Amino acid sequence: MTTDSVVTHQLSRSFGSVKAVDAIDLEVRAGEVYGFLGANGAGKTTTLRMLVGLARPTSGKATVLGRPPGDPRALARTGILIEEPALYPYLSGRDNLAVVGRYTAVGARRVEAVLETVGLAEAAAKRVSRYSLGMRQRLGVGMALLKDPELLVLDEPANGLDPAGVVQMRELLAGLASDGRTVLLSSHALSEVGQICDRVGILAAGRLVAQGTLAEVRGEGALLITAEPQAEALDLLRKRFGPQAVRHQPPAIALTVSPDQAASVNRQLNDAGLDVSGVSWQERSMAEAFFDLTAKEDDR
Repeated sequence: MTTDSVVTHQLSRSFGSVKAVDAIDLEVRAGEVYGFLGANGAGKTTTLRMLVGLARPTSGKATVLGRPPGDPRALARTGILIEEPALYPYLSGRDNLAVVGRYTAVGARRVEAVLETVGLAEAAAKRVSRYSLGMRQRLGVGMALLKDPELLVLDEPANGLDPAGVVQMRELLAGLASDGRTVLLSSHALSEVGQICDRVGILAAGRLVAQGTLAEVRGEGALLITAEPQAEALDLLRKRFGPQAVRHQPPAIALTVSPDQAASVNRQLNDAGLDVSGVSWQERSMAEAFFDLTAKEDDR
């Protein structure tokens, strides 16, 4: 059976009349990388803060590793990086980790191993004030790793990084996931999430508008058809497959059917006397799915 590391039921948080998080039902499974997607201000950080006990929900429930949010027994097994890491700029990377180790009763026993894991072993003696943004973000992840947690909760770990830093963070997160940890990370970088996450949840205006595997959230692809006269092709396809399956995407037509129908669709258009110059399969991108889903929520 699959065990869930994080579960919420109708979890909500309001600030006066503003619903920052509105009745969301999250399900983060053990051992997976779960991408929590949303634009800035969608409610991602507020949700993560509730899950780790830094904020109280207005209503609803949540369990983290089988315990209520903020329970010491769950926190002992959870590594947390919410917003920017709090670092001592005039201490070295090694000493920053040692300070956190003392606060968490881990001590110094894991400091060197964590520095190696996050790729900072060679810069361990350097003052953090001389670290790049990417190095500081990796050190923040290192702080979350000190307890050797089974669950990592990371808020925008690649935020503000240059392309090289993004690649380094992606490789780091992929390595952590391969160790069998559960990783819950928030992000608005769709392309990055698509490369490392097993499942995603999309948040828009505080509401969870989609949740599932990348394929489930992206939804079906489409046949991309170029045919003339285009108006006649549109009319024929709408009559044969229904208007909901046909989308005008100049200079082509997108038809939501399975890819194995390509030959049949081509033949039907030819039999109707239309000039078909192209039929190809187009996967729906994560960006398209995200903008379609969030646009529907904005229209509510």
